[in-house]
Amino acid sequence: RNEDEAVHYCPNSENCPPQIKGRIEHFVTRRAMNITMGPETIGLLYDKGLIRDAADLYALQFEDLVSLERWGETSANNLLASIEKSKTVPYERVLFALGIRFVGETVAQKLALAFHDIDLLAAATVEKLTSVEEIGDRIARSVK
Repeated sequence: RNEDEAVHYCPNSENCPPQIKGRIEHFVTRRAMNITMGPETIGLLYDKGLIRDAADLYALQFEDLVSLERWGETSANNLLASIEKSKTVPYERVLFALGIRFVGETVAQKLALAFHDIDLLAAATVEKLTSVEEIGDRIARSVK
């Protein structure tokens, strides 16, 4: 636990399967990328080594999916179509989907308005970030 926080969490965020799956679950939610898949599918794809992070969803192939137990052509096509459709979600939802600590939907909207693309956001200094309404030092450092 960080001294300034009341929440305890596992510090092994890069290699902790429950945390990795949880981040992917957040990424696919309706309020984020709206990819129609649940925790069971995420767990299956993770356990089979097909995904290790949210970006891996975009590398999935039809052949990867139809070879899975109880997956047919329809299920594979539906998931791939949902992933393809997610490429059109608004920028603020992509920012929210990334699961940046302290960046909820409202903060993501404010960041998207202030920094019109991911390159501008990535290049922003902490000072520039904190100049955005409701973005304090803690959020700015988390974004960086």
